[in-house]
Amino acid sequence: MNDNRVENLVVIDPSIKDFHVLEERISQDIMPQAEVIILRPNKQEIDQITYAVQKNFPLGDIHIISQGSPGCLYLGNSSLSVHNFNYYASQLKKWSVKNIFLYGSNGRC
Repeated sequence: MNDNRVENLVVIDPSIKDFHVLEERISQDIMPQAEVIILRPNKQEIDQITYAVQKNFPLGDIHIISQGSPGCLYLGNSSLSVHNFNYYASQLKKWSVKNIFLYGSNGRC
């Protein structure tokens, strides 16, 4: 039986160096049962993630690969930080997944 159900969502910020190579490796080798999305800058990045989660419900985990710094995660031209977390709280509640994994490199906060 070929189960094509998406198990995980991988979100890649295009500011990550060689993000297309990363997308290909994840899709083909690392997590073939995951949907990989590349965020579109200036397009309400949190909304993009929420849409992908709802489209693929139920999901196991979300993996977000982006730039960041202590207490701050960059998603396209937006940021998610301890200072604006409450602003996005209603969106984040819609994600309803087991785990959210954050992978980042020091960026511009």
